[in-house]
Amino acid sequence: MKIKRYFLSGFMLAVGIIFVAFFMLKRTGPLQIDNNSGKEPVSTAKTVDTFPEILLAEKTLNGGKIKEAKEMLLKILKTAPYDSFALRVMGMACEKENNFELAEHYFTMAAAKADDLNRSMAYFELGSMYFHRGDNKKSLQYLESALKINPRDSKILSLYNEVKARGAR
Repeated sequence: MKIKRYFLSGFMLAVGIIFVAFFMLKRTGPLQIDNNSGKEPVSTAKTVDTFPEILLAEKTLNGGKIKEAKEMLLKILKTAPYDSFALRVMGMACEKENNFELAEHYFTMAAAKADDLNRSMAYFELGSMYFHRGDNKKSLQYLESALKINPRDSKILSLYNEVKARGAR
């Protein structure tokens, strides 16, 4: 009976520790080494507060309200300047305004601050932007980087194959 009680106490303690660790990880996000400095830890998680706002900004952008979406994103980026999702959507907004230099800046920042999924999406956006501008060589470079991270993404593969068909190399 004593062994069962100790086992049960140990089990409950382990479950409690796992729960606390999961809650803290979900709240703060995993830490990664910043790709730029190699030293600075950067949280790659989207905060619970900004994620719905970014989705709304993306929906607003896709609805054609570029200025409104950019205002929403600037507000988000003031409080979360390294949010890779917000940076990527801001790059999309700049691209829609034909401000390709600024779009590239935001996509590049998003890739530098992102986890693997968001990094591959930032590379995809760069590849897509260069594809639509007719620079197949640069497009292919970014799409290959996206595929190294996410080799089975059908959206990336489709554009990659289209660029290859155009004769980028």
